[in-house]
Amino acid sequence: MITHYCLTIELGYINMEELKTAYEFCLLNKFRILDDLSAFGGDDDFMLKLISSNTFTSTIIDKGIKVKTNSTPRKPVKFLELRMYGLVPYNISDTQKGIQFGHGNDVYKKLYSDDQNYQYFIDEWMTYIILNGGL
Repeated sequence: MITHYCLTIELGYINMEELKTAYEFCLLNKFRILDDLSAFGGDDDFMLKLISSNTFTSTIIDKGIKVKTNSTPRKPVKFLELRMYGLVPYNISDTQKGIQFGHGNDVYKKLYSDDQNYQYFIDEWMTYIILNGGL
């Protein structure tokens, strides 16, 4: 992980401040922004642009952005990591678990093959997680 710092000199003191994205500042402070993200430059800047904590705080205060405390921030839709989960019986063999998940996946594909979200998942992510349904 690369850490970025901002070097400023204030009244003869050298200040090195770690730069983070607005999303990372929300994670650290445990709050979710309720307004749209245009105050931070939109979805991309909220997730990717590195800013100082002073810039982040002043944006929140100056623009009167509403937040929900003790909450996890939400990522914009385009930054979500998509997964398909399957729950299979615990008392069948590992091979059979994979086969049963495959059957369930085929039924899902048959029902939702025209759905844009499903097509996006298939094109970009296609990550499957098979969960054991018992002890």
